Amino acid sequence: MSLVNLAHHGILVAVVTILMSFVVLQREIATLRYIFVIRNSYDFGLQYILTHVGLFALAVLATLTAALMIWGIVKKYHKLFVPWLILYGVAALLFSFKIWYDICTKYESFEDILLGIIIMGIQIIVFHPIYILFADIRFESQIIPDEMEAMYRPHKYHSYDDFLRKTSL
Repeated sequence: MSLVNLAHHGILVAVVTILMSFVVLQREIATLRYIFVIRNSYDFGLQYILTHVGLFALAVLATLTAALMIWGIVKKYHKLFVPWLILYGVAALLFSFKIWYDICTKYESFEDILLGIIIMGIQIIVFHPIYILFADIRFESQIIPDEMEAMYRPHKYHSYDDFLRKTSL
């Protein structure tokens, strides 16, 4: 894939991540509002409340990392990809471990196993091109300026001054 197609893939993934994060944020805000404002009750249990606060924080983090990735794609700055790559990589690994744990211990149905494998495949399809884009942009940014200047420096016999001397009457 060309760098442009990889960039389009990265921006599409980041926009979808932001949209999904906004949906989760809206749901968690409504849940937390129900717990603390409407019910005004703390008897839901600490684990229930911490779960929703954690999901809210994770959605905010996903939104910020996706925005950084879009900025990194536009500005061709590879270090802005790192937060998204780490967050998505950790989430994909945790999901994969959970799926394999469920397969080994809970004797899930064939449909559940198939769904888990399909989701892991989708995660690879999403992650791999973005990592390739990260590596390509990192490689482009590591070219030494002297080497770039040498690539575009005119040959000593074909400079602009020589051209002016030869064409002057």
